[in-house]
Amino acid sequence: MALPGLSKGVSEQYMLQRHHRIFERILEEISDLDILSQKHSPTVFPVYAHAAEHEFVAEIFEWLKVCTSKVFGDRSPFQYWYDREKGTAGSDILSNQFCLLPRFVEVEDSHDIKSVDRVIIFCSEVIQDYLDDKRMKAYIEDIKDVYFKFEKECRLKTSSGLEEFKDEIRKIAKEYRTKDGYHRVLTELAFLEIRSIHMGRNHGIIPVLLSGDNIDYLPFFETDDRIWVSISLKSNDQLTKSMSLKHEAFLKLLCQVYTEDWEHINALKQCYKNCIKFESDIPPEKFENMLEREIGGVTKKINHKMRGNFRIGAQLHQPYNATATVQQNRCLAALRTTDPQVDKERIEETKGGLLGNVSN
Repeated sequence: MALPGLSKGVSEQYMLQRHHRIFERILEEISDLDILSQKHSPTVFPVYAHAAEHEFVAEIFEWLKVCTSKVFGDRSPFQYWYDREKGTAGSDILSNQFCLLPRFVEVEDSHDIKSVDRVIIFCSEVIQDYLDDKRMKAYIEDIKDVYFKFEKECRLKTSSGLEEFKDEIRKIAKEYRTKDGYHRVLTELAFLEIRSIHMGRNHGIIPVLLSGDNIDYLPFFETDDRIWVSISLKSNDQLTKSMSLKHEAFLKLLCQVYTEDWEHINALKQCYKNCIKFESDIPPEKFENMLEREIGGVTKKINHKMRGNFRIGAQLHQPYNATATVQQNRCLAALRTTDPQVDKERIEETKGGLLGNVSN
């Protein structure tokens, strides 16, 4: 439906700009509030396979960066900890992928291999085709066999053993790299299968269904009560509807990934939904004022809540011992300050004036 005095095409372009502006402000607030970059915020690695119809994946990468989240992946290897794996993670795909594995050993070097906290896997027919390709099933099995061998021999609990394990994985990848059907995502899928076996239901793998009917082909989920983000973009959808579906799906994904800050992200998601409902015919200046007022009210509440959580968290990290507290109070009572003259008179009365004779 065209806006008064505007053609249908111009009206849609105007609404697209408004939706983009609203979402842009939401991302700015997520960044300014440090919701995704706090000390407790998880590190994230997106797993995907290229598909021309899913530019949405590339958009998610960019939005995560704008929100200053701790993202690993081949699209952002230089954003954080680029010198992991002795400086090779920023230039070598396999070195960057090692962080998908479970944490095997506590290493002193903070830039060495670290297991990411969350993995976002973008599920599509492309991913399914790679998993179903019989030519590459042996590749995944070979990687798993090496892992189980090293685990059985307890060689993953030392830095030297871990280096040997990674060298073996590099040899396998080199062997299969020139074969038909190979794709770097197969290495990631093998690592995720190891991760799910090693970590159980706490593997931290979050599926996003881009296309297809289900994710049953993934070996990481054993039960039917899985929760995933699904987005269905149809070619005949209006551009504004398609854009808002992407925006809301992204914010829903953040709620799944950043569970400790779900309340704050959900409040901003609701704010986005409220703002896109603004009357379409309001002037741009009035729209900006309404937008800032709506966002300002939400962020004020979030700020207040975050400060309160910080204060409570600081108190919870100080152990409380009831017995020790009682003893401390008794000691303090015994050490209370009194009037010296009164003390002197009391002592003179009880000690026969001896103190008075001494002072004279």
